[in-house]
Amino acid sequence: MSKLKLSALLVPLAVFLVMVLVACSSAAPIPTSTTAPTSTPVQTTVPPATHAPAPTIAPTAPPAPVATTAPTPAPTSAPQPTPTPEPAINYFEGVPGIVDPTNFGWPREVEGVNGVVSIPGKPLRIITASIGHDEITLALVPIERLVGVGSPTKNVTYSNVFSLVQEIPEITRDPETIIALSPDAVVTSPFFPAEGIDALSRLGIPVVQTDLKQGPQARLENILLMGYIFGEEDRALEFAEEVRSRYES
Repeated sequence: MSKLKLSALLVPLAVFLVMVLVACSSAAPIPTSTTAPTSTPVQTTVPPATHAPAPTIAPTAPPAPVATTAPTPAPTSAPQPTPTPEPAINYFEGVPGIVDPTNFGWPREVEGVNGVVSIPGKPLRIITASIGHDEITLALVPIERLVGVGSPTKNVTYSNVFSLVQEIPEITRDPETIIALSPDAVVTSPFFPAEGIDALSRLGIPVVQTDLKQGPQARLENILLMGYIFGEEDRALEFAEEVRSRYES
């Protein structure tokens, strides 16, 4: 073999040997420690706990209904019938001269000696031209409602109310003196002249002639009738009771 060929073979061989040496020199040295290598702990995988199946609960039967005893109702007394209230007594029922004793409104009618007379409203200006009527009138109405009196009512000899009426205008049975005082109603005796009644009636002034009869019951009826004419029913009942009580005593 020629030298040229031999050289060509040796060069690659030398390169290969150098590479082997380098590789060997870079390998990690083998440890020489005598300590036993720590064994790698074996990781034991604990299987996940398996839950025990929940115990089967037997269905609870619904509670048996407790029998309750109905309360014994307290004994109740038998319903008592409601007593029918007694109707109020109408003391004006049956009083002579009162046409409708259930009518306490206005207008109202009364029957006097001169016939049936309508009174349109509560009289606030009253004239009687009679001493007996004046005495009853002053017991039923305030004195300022009696706007005129006759001379006998002012006379101490005849009148029981003379001291009360001295300041009240004096009238006669002449219709002119009565008309001048503009009365709402005139309540007088049967002795008042008929022509005077006609004159007053034509002017629209109600005139009632009542007969003041004597006797205890007649006196009470006179009081109730005049109280009804004046619209003073309550006061008439009170005064009638006073008179009744005095008479009985």
